[in-house]
Amino acid sequence: MKPVYLLDTNVISEFTKPFSNKNLIKKVSETLDCCAICSTVWQETVPYSDSQIAATAIANNMILVTHNTEDFLPLVQNSILHVEDWWEEE
Repeated sequence: MKPVYLLDTNVISEFTKPFSNKNLIKKVSETLDCCAICSTVWQETVPYSDSQIAATAIANNMILVTHNTEDFLPLVQNSILHVEDWWEEE
């Protein structure tokens, strides 16, 4: 079974920047058929949204893609949440 990636707000906003992270753009392009966006990503305004995004990833057995890995660290340490940072090269 292919992994499904739930994209965090900072992944989506990267596409609007004049100098986007090339590694991130490449990874999204390579996995486009396996990516999803949580509805809270579109209007994320408070940290509570991070818990909703994480819950969506956990409930649907998805891998959360974010550059804000520290924001999700407590959930990673205390749940089955899996997080990847595509800004970093492998």
